[in-house]
Formats: sequence, structure tokens, C-alpha cells
Amino acid sequence: MTLHDLSDDELVAQLNDICLDARRLDARLIGYLVEVEDRRLHLKEACSSLFDFCVRRLHMSEGAAFRRINAARLTRRFPTLAGHLERGRVHLSTLVLLRDHLTEWNVDELIAVTEGKSKREIEDLLARRAPRPDVPARLRKLPASKANRPSDTATATAAATAPSVDGTPADGTPPNGTPAYGTAAYGTAAYGTPAYGTPPYGTPPAPRAAAPARIEPLSDARYRLQLTLTAEMRGKLERAVNLMRYRNPTGDLAVVVDRALDALLAKLEKERLGKTTRPRRASPKNAPRHRPAGAVPTAVRREVFARDGEQCTFVDREGRRCTARAFLELDHVESRALGGSNHAANLRVLCRGHNGLHAEEVFGREYVSRAVRRRQRKPEPPHREYVLTPR
Repeated sequence: MTLHDLSDDELVAQLNDICLDARRLDARLIGYLVEVEDRRLHLKEACSSLFDFCVRRLHMSEGAAFRRINAARLTRRFPTLAGHLERGRVHLSTLVLLRDHLTEWNVDELIAVTEGKSKREIEDLLARRAPRPDVPARLRKLPASKANRPSDTATATAAATAPSVDGTPADGTPPNGTPAYGTAAYGTAAYGTPAYGTPPYGTPPAPRAAAPARIEPLSDARYRLQLTLTAEMRGKLERAVNLMRYRNPTGDLAVVVDRALDALLAKLEKERLGKTTRPRRASPKNAPRHRPAGAVPTAVRREVFARDGEQCTFVDREGRRCTARAFLELDHVESRALGGSNHAANLRVLCRGHNGLHAEEVFGREYVSRAVRRRQRKPEPPHREYVLTPR
């Protein structure tokens, strides 16, 4: 029997079983790592640290090794974590977030309140429990690497310098002098492993693209934003600051960004949601003369997005609603190609994935794939004919 022979329910049930087995294996692996470190077996294997042992002897990725070593050392301090890991109440990435907050008095309580929460929700929870001060707004030029020093284009970053909950400065170096995970010096200081780019790892790769912007909670309702700007964006920002000085004498970047977001949201809400300061009801009298054939009237679009709360309305068999609020589209309950109208009652908000799923259920996957390729002007795959001949 292959996976294609399984029903939908059987496939999901077996996948759940596999995930349970994976959690059990992770819990066992972490127990083994605790024992290996206690017996100093990694040193006997000619590895300078447990991290080095996991990467070079067990062939883990550096990220996987870090998360499992972190879990192993926390499990040694708090033995109940092993059972929580096996039952899926806490994940390895969650333990990375909680490592500086766990004590023998709050370990079970913290696991309980973070169970089932996303990384962002956990960061918000920890920011409320251990708030950090606001960071000063500033604009500074990023250092250019010797291997890839820009000639004409300068980059700048709006970077914060306030310490974190455990006193970690903006560069990620904790007060005890151990560099943060992910920095070049992390392996040497934390686990005795040579930094990436030095033997035995060899020559470092070419510089990577700038990391995406990150929003990090500092306290309840206060956040730190860090992103990289091009020289052109920096010029726009400085011009906006100067033009707004009469309302923002100190040139506070947060005030400028707030006003810019207000203007951007007003424009996007008009484009995507049909919002306007003077809404009109949809009727043939005030309908635009040059609306494309089959286009949903602006008033109807506005009504449907407001009714559905700007969230995908797909609900599974257990009554769980899709949480997507990005890539939202209007979907016809009765497809327009089959005669469905553009009335609000026949429209709903779906994310792109569930809109595509509905189209496949109505027209078939192959038809939808051909339509997508045609819209993207991709050539059809060659049609092959197979002739069966006796041996």
C-alpha cells in the first residue's frame, strides 16, 4: 500500500502518529545528549564541545544542534521538561525563548501558559512579564564587509541599542561575554567550536542578503523595530523628517513612521477593501461606467470585507476557522463561470490557498493548473503518448 491508497482521514491520522513518534524520538535524543555530556563522551570522540560533537559526529545542522543542546541542558535542570517535550506541550524553539526565564518555581506554570502559542505570542507574553525600556530611535550606517564593500549604494539601519531582558546589548553579546547564537564568535565562546569561516569549516560563503525587518516586543504595547534601508529610502526618510519638523520638532522617527503608516493604510484600504470617507450604496445608477466585465462593485467589496472581518472564512470539519489575514481574495460561493452573481450574499473572503482549493474542487486540479499557466503565459507540458507493446 502506498500513500496514494490512503483515504484523507487515514493520511492525516498516520501523519499525527508520525509527529507523535518524532516528539518521542526528540525526547529520547535529548536524554542521550544529557548522558553523553555527563560522561564527557564528546571529548573522548575528539570533539572540543558537545556542539562540535553534534555537528561533526551526529551530522546535525548548527541550528538543530543548538536547539537540542539547549533543551538537554534545561532538561537536566528541570527534569519535568522531558515529559512536556514528548507530549508536545513545549517545542524546542519555545525552550530557546524560555531559557532565560525558567526557574524551578515557574517551570510548569510557564509551560502551561505557553502551550499551543506561536513564537510571536510567546514573545509578547514574555515582554509583559519582563518588560524592557524603550529603545532610542537612531539612523546609522551599516559597516561594509571587505569582500563586498559597496561602491555607490549606502545602506542604513534603524537600530535599537537597549539591552534585552537578560542585559544583552543590541549586538547580541550577553553581559558574561558569550556571543549570542548566530554570531560568528558563538561557536568558539559558547561551545568551544571554531567560528564559521575558520578551520575546520573552511572558507566562509559570500555575504548574504540583508535580514528581513524584525519586530520584537519590549513590554506590553511597546515594540522594537529593526530594518535595513537603502540610500534612497534613507533620503526619503530624512526628507520626511525635515518636512514634518513643524509638527515633530525633535525629529522622532517613530512619529514619522506612524504618520506614514496612517497614509499608507488609508490608500491600501481604499484599493483592497473599497473603503472611502464617503461611501455610496451599490446601484446601477452610480456604478462606474468603465468597470471591467464581471468586476465586483466597490461598495460590495467593502461590505463583504467588513462582514467577514478581513479574515479568511474557511472552516474545517471541526469548526476551526483559517486565521489568515494576508493574501485575502474575494471568492464566489457559486462560481461566476457557472452563473454566480456578484451580490454580497454570494461572496466571501478567502485566503489565496483556500480560494485555489475551492476552484480545484469545482473545476478540477488539472483545469485550474492549465488556467494558471495560461494566465502566467507558461507553456503547456508536452503531451506524451505511451504505446504498450508485448515483450
